[in-house]
Amino acid sequence: MLRVRVRYEDEESRAALKKAGFRWNPQRKLWEGPDTLANRELLDRLGLIPEAMLAPAADHEPERQAKRVAMDELLGEYIYSFSREGRRVVGISWAGAKRLAQKYLPGLEVELVRVDTTDQWIAVVVKAKTERGSALGAAQVPASERFAYTIAINKAQRNAIMNLLDEAVIKHALEEYLQDSRLSRSS
Repeated sequence: MLRVRVRYEDEESRAALKKAGFRWNPQRKLWEGPDTLANRELLDRLGLIPEAMLAPAADHEPERQAKRVAMDELLGEYIYSFSREGRRVVGISWAGAKRLAQKYLPGLEVELVRVDTTDQWIAVVVKAKTERGSALGAAQVPASERFAYTIAINKAQRNAIMNLLDEAVIKHALEEYLQDSRLSRSS
């Protein structure tokens, strides 16, 4: 359960919370809603910080279980992981790149630079730019793949965004995931 306080004058935030399924709790004088990734993103976008919840020691197992479920959702949504030739490959997904861009690249604009198609491949180049600079991203996808054009553009956009992000931001995001996934396995 997420709990957050919102100023009475902030009608926009209150309306967004209500639309996302939050309910007003008059006893606590705050908004309460389900603890989901979408709701956490909403709070982040609105600049709201959920209140810390104090739970009795006996109630920590449900929290750990919820964290494991959230990490599984995060794995599929923001971070990908697979094995190739006996090695584990972990990286930031397209959704994860967009999320990092929202947080660390304000005013981001992405434009299509070039599309080349052959019978075998679709290749795309895009340019991502902010006030701080710009970067290119490219991707190539087999033309026979379903939705090849869309996949190529999304991959190119992801690559351009990742090229704009500081290495420290990417490293921190991956380390945070790896640390949380180790903790959830040991609990």
